Amino acid sequence: MKDRLTALVFILFLIAVLPVGGAILVGLYFARLLVNPPRHEQDRTPADVGLEFENVYLEATDGVPLSAWF
Repeated sequence: MKDRLTALVFILFLIAVLPVGGAILVGLYFARLLVNPPRHEQDRTPADVGLEFENVYLEATDGVPLSAWF
């Protein structure tokens, strides 16, 4: 009888915890995507929509190279 009760409690625990844990994991996944989206290479320039531009290359104070359009 005690073994059946233990098994029942374990099954009820799994039924309660697995959906909640899954919902938390899915939420964390989408929160990470919102905060840190995947990077994409730029394949278009302002010239594609008829704008004039100039490439600008800078170096940040910590040595990180930056590129932009002006």
